[in-house]
Amino acid sequence: MDKSSNNNSTIQQHISFRQGLLPSPEEFRKYEEICPGAADRILKMAEEQGAHRRELEKIVVKSDSRDSLWGLIFAFVFAMTAVFYGANLILSDHSVAGTIFGGVGLIAVVNAFIKGRNNVADGESTKEKN
Repeated sequence: MDKSSNNNSTIQQHISFRQGLLPSPEEFRKYEEICPGAADRILKMAEEQGAHRRELEKIVVKSDSRDSLWGLIFAFVFAMTAVFYGANLILSDHSVAGTIFGGVGLIAVVNAFIKGRNNVADGESTKEKN
């Protein structure tokens, strides 16, 4: 064995990362070579997926808005009922119970309106919370 000879070797590794629905341009060319028309079908699939996703997001936004409105309506009805019965209790000489009952109703409606307003201002939705 000759000790003067060096057996140096170089190893190179190339890593590429791509995120998204569409393949790289090189992959598009390869798909088109293997199956003519494949690149167009892949683009069409990506466009349809994007349209589908936008439609689902529109449904979620409408649903969140509707749910928020119904929540506010029910909170208001609950609060007004509590205030009404609280006032009736106060008028029938049950001032402590009436004050507590009516106060809980008022706190509930104020809390619901403040929370509803903050969620709209922050742009929150159930999708973002999960």
